[in-house]
Amino acid sequence: MTVEKETHNYETIIKLSGAIDTPVAQAFMDAVEACRKDSPKKITFDFKDVPYISSSGLGVILRAKKIGNEIGSGVVLRHLSETVRNTMEMVGFIPLFEIED
Repeated sequence: MTVEKETHNYETIIKLSGAIDTPVAQAFMDAVEACRKDSPKKITFDFKDVPYISSSGLGVILRAKKIGNEIGSGVVLRHLSETVRNTMEMVGFIPLFEIED
C-alpha cells in the first residue's frame, strides 16, 4: 500500500493504493494523525486504487472521523470499490461519512 497526502484550499486529500490491512495500517494512521496539525476543513480519502480494507484499516477510518470531529473537519470517502463499499456497509460506516463517487 502507498499513501500520498496533498493539501489544496483547506482540503487534505489522502490517496491510498493497494490493500489496507494490518501490516500497512500504521502508515495510514500516520497520514491521518498528520491532519491534526493541518486542520483542514475537509479530509478526503481517495480509495480509487484500494481493492480491500481489513478491520485494521476500518479502525483507522473511524479514528479519522474522531480526529475530524475534534478539529472541525468533514471526512469524505471517495471512489470506493464495490468490495470496500460493501465492507463499510456491513459495519455501518456509510451513514457516518460523506461518500463521493
